[in-house]
Amino acid sequence: MTSENTERLYLNSKEAAQTLGGISTAWLLKLVAQGRVPAIRLGARKLIFSRSELEALKNHNQPPAAPTGTAS
Repeated sequence: MTSENTERLYLNSKEAAQTLGGISTAWLLKLVAQGRVPAIRLGARKLIFSRSELEALKNHNQPPAAPTGTAS
């Protein structure tokens, strides 16, 4: 079985950030802490993300991009 032909049901933080439009993992973790992105905690420092939930979030309620400039 090749990874090209199969899609995993759960993603790690890096893959989840990429799925949400290439946001940084730090920004992803902030969104998780705010309750804006659902995650499953597997341990003290391990999170996984449901691919289907991320796709639904991306398609219906795009999470905000990280700030890119200085505050005015």
